[in-house]
Amino acid sequence: MTIRLPTIALLALCLAAPAAAQAIVSDHPADTAAVDVFFSDNPETEAFLAELSLTLQQAREGQMGELTDDELAQMEDARVTIFALLDGKARPTDLPAGERIAVFNAQEVIESILSGRPQLICKVETRVGTRVPSYSCLTQNQRMARRARAREAANKISFGQER
Repeated sequence: MTIRLPTIALLALCLAAPAAAQAIVSDHPADTAAVDVFFSDNPETEAFLAELSLTLQQAREGQMGELTDDELAQMEDARVTIFALLDGKARPTDLPAGERIAVFNAQEVIESILSGRPQLICKVETRVGTRVPSYSCLTQNQRMARRARAREAANKISFGQER
């Protein structure tokens, strides 16, 4: 029975990817602080939605600086998402975890447009070797760097060299 090198490399890559992903996740521990702080700063839904509406109204009127039509549309989409998810909830903490993350991410869209900083995106991730999900809050550039490091680690394991 002959095993070809590409088959071995593919097997090594399949086995290495979860280990590399675990190593990368442990390099950047899950950050629940951003979501937790957001909800502790905004404990009442009614007050949060009123402040959000006022902020968007000021943005439409040009009081938040010059914004493009695309940015205004993105902010309106985020507002619609937030209002839909918080409809009928007294507190944002009444939402399930996934919906809390969606509210946080929608709020981050608005915040990043108004402040001009990179958007922080939170996702629920389950680390290799556990079934306990955790938050991971990173910018798009940080996620791309993580992915590149994982790919590089998998290549080193698979091919015994850096690429």
